[in-house]
Parts: sequence; structure tokens; C-alpha cells
Amino acid sequence: MLYSLMKWLLTPKQMKKAKMQWSILTYILPILPMILIIFAVAIFFTAILSSSSSKSSSTDLTASGNQNLSAEVLKYQSFVTEEATRQGVPDLVPWILAIMMVESGGKGGDPMQSSESKGLAPNAIQDPEESIIQGISHLKRSFEAVKANGIGNDYKAAVQTYNYGLNYANYLGKHHLSHSLDTAEEYSRTVVAPALGNTGGIRYSYVNPTSLKFGKTYLYLNGGNFFYAELVTQYIATAAIGGNGKLPPANSSAIIKEAFKHIGKPYVWGARGPNTFDCSGFTQYVFLQVTGKDIGAWTVPQESSGTIIPVSQAKEGDLYFWGPRGNTEHVAIALGDGRFIHAPQPGQTVTVSNIQYFMPSFALRVHV
Repeated sequence: MLYSLMKWLLTPKQMKKAKMQWSILTYILPILPMILIIFAVAIFFTAILSSSSSKSSSTDLTASGNQNLSAEVLKYQSFVTEEATRQGVPDLVPWILAIMMVESGGKGGDPMQSSESKGLAPNAIQDPEESIIQGISHLKRSFEAVKANGIGNDYKAAVQTYNYGLNYANYLGKHHLSHSLDTAEEYSRTVVAPALGNTGGIRYSYVNPTSLKFGKTYLYLNGGNFFYAELVTQYIATAAIGGNGKLPPANSSAIIKEAFKHIGKPYVWGARGPNTFDCSGFTQYVFLQVTGKDIGAWTVPQESSGTIIPVSQAKEGDLYFWGPRGNTEHVAIALGDGRFIHAPQPGQTVTVSNIQYFMPSFALRVHV
């Protein structure tokens, strides 16, 4: 019927062309469903790979070494390196040493505080080498659990899992989350604390430079430490994968620690410390104490003490400046997460503020 109608409607030349197209179509139609299926599968896997890639690169950290480790921790460095290599995870060495620094400072018979991960009572292990072997094994399992849950090479997620237990990695995977301080806090409040009897979200005071930096000076009763990964990371010299390729400032955690010693000290114009400061006197004093470098007494000379970077790329220990280059009027020390510590103005004291309310003009990474 269709062929007869085409003969009636079309010229001989048009008919010849239509017959050729129809012939091609008869070959394509039987395999068209297969072509569509292959196309759909290709789109599906492309989307998965794209999602996985962006999810990993946003949070991955590669350790380039350690900073500010105690002598007690460093004496175990050779054994840690040997054992981590034996277990097939030499890349975890900086993280293992940083965990030891947080857990014990390298002191005691269980410097990795790994007894509980072996199902034992706290400090049941009293052989440092046994503690290290178990600690490396537990961190290795934590890292494998993070990867198995589709989170990628997220070392901070693995470190938080070391503290919380392997279920934290499963929680991230189940809820399609990546590790963050807010996620770790939510897990502490809604999973860990209730499991140990704190169903009302009871908090207790927890004040140190890390908690002050994030403006959360508390922990949840029986909820573990949701700052754990942040505490460990302060002893890591890191580079963000897929970022701008620049390393964080040297001695950044020591700079922040020194700066926080002076919270509450009054602003006095022209003061250089140690009991009173103006804005540039504060930054000058902190860097001089930590690095031995004099970055200058005023904001304009301090502009020349390093490399100018965008505000969005600033990390803890960098400097924020307000005003045009060559005529800046204020300077502060970046804390990360959009926060900074500074000596504000007469009548005020050294304090922590947020760039949301006082946006810097540019940032600078000091050469030390």
C-alpha cells in the first residue's frame, strides 16, 4: 500500500532516490535498538566517570611530607616507613606520623592508640612496634573502605574513619557524601553519640586553635572528635590534586598557633607586640616568632614579602590585604574556610573574623 502510494505521488527520479533510501533503512531498522542501547550505555558510563572524577579531585590531598613533628614521633619514622612499605602503603607514612602526633605525641606504649581497633581495651597494647603495626593496618583498612565506597583517594576521609571506625566510610558511601567537617560533625551527633547514650545532642567545651579556627568550640558527649582529620592534617605538608598546584605556606600550623596565643590583646596604633598590636605589627610579630623572617613593619612593605594570589586561593598562614596595592590599609592572617585572625582597630582586640563581612582585596603567600 505504501509503495503504491509513493509511485502515484513521486516522479520517476524521486522514486529512484526513495527506493535507495528505503533499502538503506531496511538494513538499519533491525539493528536500531542495539545502536540505541550502546549509545545509552556509553552516556551512562561517561556520566559515572565524570562524577567520580570531580568527586575525588575536590577533596583529595597528596602528602608531600610532615611539619612540626615532635622528636618522640620522629624517632619512629624509620620503623613506620619500613612497616608501611611492608604493608604496601608507603604513601601513608606522613599520615601515620601525623596521627601518632595527635594521638600521643610519640609517647607511651601505644603511640598510635590502636588497641581499640584490634578489639582491645584502650592502651592494652604496650609495645610501640605492635601499636604501629596495628595502626598502619587500621589506617590501610580505613583507606580501602573509603575507596570501596566510591569516595576516591580522600586521605582526610580515611583519617576520620581511623578515629570513628570503618562504619564512617560506609556512611559516606550510603549517603553519597564526601568528607567535610560538617559531615563529620553530623555523624558524631546523629550516629556515634546516640549509640553511646547521648541522644539529646549534649555538648561540652572544646577550645583549641583548630576549634577556634572553625568557630565550633565544642564536641558532642560520647561522640568522638569530629575535628580529628583537621587535627591530623595540621602536621601534613600537602598539595591539592587538581588545584592551582601551589603548596600551602611553610609552617602554616605553627603560624596559626602563634597567632592564637594573642587573641584578646588590645589594638594600639604603631604597636609591635608582644602585649599590644596594630594590624601590621601583629602579622610582623607572628611571622618573626615562627620563621625568623621580618616581613616589614607596615602593610605596604609586607605586600612585597611573597607572591600575590587571588583571595579564593588563600590557605591558612597566608596574608589578606585590604585596599589597592601600594596603598593597603589593613592586613590579617588567613585561617582557611573564609576566616582570618587580625588586630582590627582602636578599641578592639586581636580576634577572628569572616571575609563574608569584610572581603579582602587580595592575598599573599609569604616566602619563608
